[in-house]
Amino acid sequence: DCCCCCCSSTREVMLCTSFIMCTAVCCGVMLALAGLLALGASLYAYFVLLLSAKVQCGMFVLDTNTVQLLLPIAAFMLIGVLLLACGVYSVVRCKPIEKKPTHLIVVGAVVLVIGVCLLLSVLCCLLFIYRVDGLLDRTMYGTLHTASASPGSESARQWDNVHSAFSCCGITDGGDWLMAANSLNWTAHVPASCGASDAAKMAQRGCKDPIQEEILWTSNLACAIVGVSGGCLVVNALVMMLVAFLSWRDTQWLRAPQQVQPLDGGGGSRRARTAEGESEYYDGDEHSDRVTNSRDGDTVNGRKKSKTVIIAN
Repeated sequence: DCCCCCCSSTREVMLCTSFIMCTAVCCGVMLALAGLLALGASLYAYFVLLLSAKVQCGMFVLDTNTVQLLLPIAAFMLIGVLLLACGVYSVVRCKPIEKKPTHLIVVGAVVLVIGVCLLLSVLCCLLFIYRVDGLLDRTMYGTLHTASASPGSESARQWDNVHSAFSCCGITDGGDWLMAANSLNWTAHVPASCGASDAAKMAQRGCKDPIQEEILWTSNLACAIVGVSGGCLVVNALVMMLVAFLSWRDTQWLRAPQQVQPLDGGGGSRRARTAEGESEYYDGDEHSDRVTNSRDGDTVNGRKKSKTVIIAN
């Protein structure tokens, strides 16, 4: 026999009754995971990287302060919160989204804005990478001359920290200290943090190259992660908005077929639940040919309107 619906006596449970519902759940899970990763990366950057000796030295060399580093960390944390909220909303409210696809369009628009902002931030990161060499030359020579003129100043103390963190001396080598002091006395004018003896001070490498390598490695990694994340978010958002738009245009687009469920676990009348929430009542025994389909609120002359569907045996 060929039937238009399944007449199993066991209640069947479908996790997704439409393509838009599956899309909302899958995209929501991905957004929630992305939000958690963004929050984790922000917390790691704040509690680990920001307090490391090399980062502190890099901030001094680049003439930046803590606030300038906290701004991108705070922005990334905000993005994580927004992505987590969008993901949880899409998963928890997948059933209302199935009935009103415009909700998914709004979520997709928010995710699209976040993705575009991340892609734009990659341009800023690339611009910084392009300018980092000249920026290091300008700031390092300025602070080194200040430290050479005032051995007990804050600049001199910070240069000692740079020497210790990167195992280096001066900018290109220890001779930069002699040029700044206009002297040839290594013992008097080259800081002790460069080495215990004049020979050790002369053998030390300069500080610019290791600092620049560290900055470029970190910046390139950040650009790659942010760029890939932004691209994935843009694709995710476009998929969500496209599926929502198609479901809004056609309410029957990729909907699951109706399912038959027993009313109270016994024989007699049974009920079929469709993707749109309609209830179809089956009268008689399980070999009945006649089905009554009713919608709540559809009435004619004060009585509930019903339509009859014939099942072919």
